[in-house]
Amino acid sequence: MIDYNKIIKSEKNLIQFVYSYNWDDGFKIPYKILEEKECTLQVALLIFEFADGITYLETKSEGLELPEWSKFISSLYDRILNGEFKMGDCVYNPELTKVQIYKLKKLLSEEEHIFITPINIGSENTSSDLDENNNSSVNLCDGCVRKRYEKPVLCTCHMCGENTMTEELKGASMLIYCSNCGYEVVGASFFPPCHDNEDYYTISIIAEDITKENKLRISKCFEIGVIELSKELSENKKIETTVKLDKTVKILAELKEMNIPFTTTTPQISEKYPDVPGCKLRGEIRFC
Repeated sequence: MIDYNKIIKSEKNLIQFVYSYNWDDGFKIPYKILEEKECTLQVALLIFEFADGITYLETKSEGLELPEWSKFISSLYDRILNGEFKMGDCVYNPELTKVQIYKLKKLLSEEEHIFITPINIGSENTSSDLDENNNSSVNLCDGCVRKRYEKPVLCTCHMCGENTMTEELKGASMLIYCSNCGYEVVGASFFPPCHDNEDYYTISIIAEDITKENKLRISKCFEIGVIELSKELSENKKIETTVKLDKTVKILAELKEMNIPFTTTTPQISEKYPDVPGCKLRGEIRFC
């Protein structure tokens, strides 16, 4: 474990320390961090999240069985809502699924949305992005963490000042280590933006002249019988299916190989995830 007292205090360094902190060691160090002048809103929110603040938001539990935790988390909750921490320059992106955000939005007051709202992710990622019906077209592949760290990045160590610190992505974990002074920290949940995508995409085929062989392939993709597919094409002049992102990518690859014309909607996958079809970086971690 890194000695907290030896860290050069800065917003970035405090965030990295929070990622490496062992919460079994109690709240003494987190209390110290929250009193540092370099402790920004992003640092405070990360501490709140890592100290199981989401459970507190969901239950507002008095934590009678965990009085030390209850005192810490309720105090930090009040300080954040009271605006005691200034906005910093670093990114804060709560590790929440869209389902969790959806449930929390219904449970929390508008003021409490500060706990589930990303900071400095980009102009397109404002609080309105928490709306589950927001399907604005943004190229999310451009900012993909897996693309940025496709190869290990060498940078200056903020502990010893030498250009010997490596930032390396392995699976869903970020490893940061210095070959000179031995500084080391590991962060979790570094997934690409498409990983937690819960959108459904509608694929429409508008074609009449489809060979028997291609009808068989399409029926397997759409998971319907060949007779049912033929009937739909004959009566409605089109066939549709609505599936999630991974399934969408596989179907589109099949249709392109067969040279079958199609359209996609809700939202336009080509605009939101232009690099996903054929992306090798997605295969480095498991997608459900």
